[in-house]
Amino acid sequence: MNNINTNIFIIIIFINIIVSISPGIYMSPKGSDEEGDGSFSNPYLSLMKCQEMANPGDTVFLMGGTYKNFEIASSNNLYNYVHFFNKNSITYKAFNSEEVIFDFEFDPKYKTKDGVISQRVSAFYIKDGTENVTFEGFSCTRVPTMNSEEMQASGTSLTQSECFQSRGKNIRFNRINAYNNNAIGFYFIGTNSYNIAYRCDSFNNSGSSAESKGNVDGFGAHGTGAEFIECRAWDNSDDNYDTINSYGTTIFDNCWSFRVNFTGSDIQDGNGFKVGGWGKSADAKDKYGKYSGENPPFHIVKNCIAASNKANGFYSNHQPGQAAVWFNNRAYNNKANFDMTEGSETWELDENGKVVDICGTREILFFNIATKFNKKLKECDCCLYGTEGNLYNANLTDEKNQFNSWNYRNITIVDDDFLSLDIKELAKERGIDGSLPEINFMKLNPNSSNYQILKSIEDEVKNYKILDNGTIIKIYKENEGNEPNEENNDGGISGWAIFGIILGIIFVIGFIIILVIYMRKKKSDSNESIKNEMQVLN
Repeated sequence: MNNINTNIFIIIIFINIIVSISPGIYMSPKGSDEEGDGSFSNPYLSLMKCQEMANPGDTVFLMGGTYKNFEIASSNNLYNYVHFFNKNSITYKAFNSEEVIFDFEFDPKYKTKDGVISQRVSAFYIKDGTENVTFEGFSCTRVPTMNSEEMQASGTSLTQSECFQSRGKNIRFNRINAYNNNAIGFYFIGTNSYNIAYRCDSFNNSGSSAESKGNVDGFGAHGTGAEFIECRAWDNSDDNYDTINSYGTTIFDNCWSFRVNFTGSDIQDGNGFKVGGWGKSADAKDKYGKYSGENPPFHIVKNCIAASNKANGFYSNHQPGQAAVWFNNRAYNNKANFDMTEGSETWELDENGKVVDICGTREILFFNIATKFNKKLKECDCCLYGTEGNLYNANLTDEKNQFNSWNYRNITIVDDDFLSLDIKELAKERGIDGSLPEINFMKLNPNSSNYQILKSIEDEVKNYKILDNGTIIKIYKENEGNEPNEENNDGGISGWAIFGIILGIIFVIGFIIILVIYMRKKKSDSNESIKNEMQVLN
């Protein structure tokens, strides 16, 4: 019994330590904005009330449950913003990893203004100029958009809504899900924006009409920069990832795209990673100004998977310049696995007023493996390998096209070269920390006849590294000569190391507190024992 009491006491001490250094504002589906005070025992009901009461540095804890029936926080001629964020340096996160869902129920009220359904909807809007805000551990579902009848009745054609529209800077989305919406999952935009999506999923999102289906992407990056890390997108009605209007570098790292455009309709695009598109239209220079075709951005796509998408797996999308560096990716069963179509650098226009397409000459592809393309492709005069869909519409020099599976012309890759080609694996449940699931999809089969050649690609990539500026460098291991190891030569302390130090300090403080209490209790027990013995002797 004493041991149980001691354990309970220790737990209470640690809870008190954590609470003492992490005060927060609390909200709950059972809370009240009028009667609540934001405490754990008397929480608020809404995010907008929490933002009103929060100061920079505060954390808003979202207690478990489903949140519904929201008020519209702000509105303009195009949008109803259901939640409107404009305060800096606040974190909004699920409490204790509880399941938190924001459900908009496809309710018409979110697209209504002055009694008429005429509005786009942003469920969560982060205003331009807002900085250093984090959203963590919750889901957004059933965000509506206008359907065909509503557009006809209102005389508008506003075919787009979003779960998350962010124009802010250093806005981070950690373990956020957007699913079963009539809206884009994540929509990053703005002339001074930078957004990071980490371990997020966007799936089963489709427009409510033929007009809106072609607007609903899983993730859209159209601002001055973004990162997608360990994200997944599938079963969205347009593209899974789209950077068509981006005028800053977007980084895709270890992201998965599969089974895009589940409707099968030809209205929508259906690309896995649509990376590029800067200036496809003739008015691009006027539209983008200084961000026009003379200075298009390039992107980085590394360690990603694109599988069974209706259109292209990885797509440079007519970029009038280099669209991306494509490094260590896997592609399976897309229309074309890597379609490197670029746009003319000279802005030459075709008969339809569009920038003339050319076979990609500026893309850089290293360590990519691709197999099985799912549609017959057109003849391509400048393609390296004819109509082969592993690398299509490309005319690259050997310097830009190395260590890829298609470079090995003496082998034919077959299904048995992989442990699994079952794309259902890609939708498996994530780890408890949000990490991607362990899968066998496109992992090499040691018993296949092509194993040694394909394994050589995996072995060689370990000797290279891609920097954030897109440069690919060779790295050196500690026991391979006297060259420095590029991965560990900055001499700095990583964020994880700092976190570990802080956590260690907390535990040491807790241990000292517990030890002091224990020693005092022991001394007290000892004094009591001596006192009892003296009484017996007397």
